[in-house]
Amino acid sequence: MDTRSLGMGLILFGILAIGGTVDGARRKIAAQPDWVAMNWKSYVKGLAGWLVVGALALLGGIVMALV
Repeated sequence: MDTRSLGMGLILFGILAIGGTVDGARRKIAAQPDWVAMNWKSYVKGLAGWLVVGALALLGGIVMALV
């Protein structure tokens, strides 16, 4: 199995996960600031989780593409 193409897929997924998380957070805060203000702890936990998933996929993809 070719690890380079899988690595490129992980890089793409990581970039899309991080970008989608940031854009979704920006849109949610702009659309419903009161809801975010009341539920900010759970909202930050969800954002952090997706950012970690995206960062791990990005780093794993870079490692796989270089090997």
